[in-house]
Amino acid sequence: MIQTEVLIIGGGPAGSACAWRLKQANVDCIILDQHTFPRSKPCAGWITPDVLKDLSFTPKDYQYGLTTFHSFQVSLRCLSFKLPTLQYAVRRCEFDYWMLRRSGAAFQQHKVKSIERFTDGYVVDSMFSTRYLVGAGGTYCPVYRSIFKTISPKSRQSLIVAQVEEFPYAYTDERCRLWFFEDRLPGYSWYVPKANGYVNVGVGGKAERFNSIMTALRTIGTVWLKSSTGWGWCAGMIIGLKRIPTTFVKTFQKSARETPFWLATQRDWPPLTWAKASALPSRVG
Repeated sequence: MIQTEVLIIGGGPAGSACAWRLKQANVDCIILDQHTFPRSKPCAGWITPDVLKDLSFTPKDYQYGLTTFHSFQVSLRCLSFKLPTLQYAVRRCEFDYWMLRRSGAAFQQHKVKSIERFTDGYVVDSMFSTRYLVGAGGTYCPVYRSIFKTISPKSRQSLIVAQVEEFPYAYTDERCRLWFFEDRLPGYSWYVPKANGYVNVGVGGKAERFNSIMTALRTIGTVWLKSSTGWGWCAGMIIGLKRIPTTFVKTFQKSARETPFWLATQRDWPPLTWAKASALPSRVG
């Protein structure tokens, strides 16, 4: 059996940030994820300046290249305006892989099936033994499913779903565009140009209304195609959703025998920043 002080389930930015901070403190840790890296992750990939600050890197340090936005072009029903901001966009397939390697933690591809709790820690699939357990597996995190689901159940009414695509395209519109409730769409959408000739587009909303969203798309998709004046408008309206993807941390009440943490995504809990994920190890050990 493989033993480690901290076992992190989930190799995305939350898990990697947690491992990175643990390794800085010389704490032994292992990351498990069911996928190999780099992995496909067609997310809008927004990150804030605070993310760079808390993870101690600059745009020049990031080898894959990122897009810098000083404003968003926002459409809210019939209202259109420019929203000043400072945001960056990355390709998650690249960023997640970079974060994982940068963490310096041991990584194993493994799909978690069972978690057993003992007085002195946890055993995962009779293969891994750990004193502390961190769940960073997103919406379907095994740590949440095994330990926290009954404590803090998630309502389907709060679930946000999306249809997202990312692909190479010689775009000419370098603005980041957001649409809310436009053309009878009961949700919102995005168009995000990215570095090295990629674009990310999507559409979605609350899970309980997603079928009506897709019906609306099929109904008025041809109208968008005929009325659009550029690729950004057309693609952004046809495929896209989700708010700025930050990583959120939900820590639960724990006793001396309950030490796991669950790092959640924006579909689960009110937003915090990646800084919270990187600050988590100070509460773990």
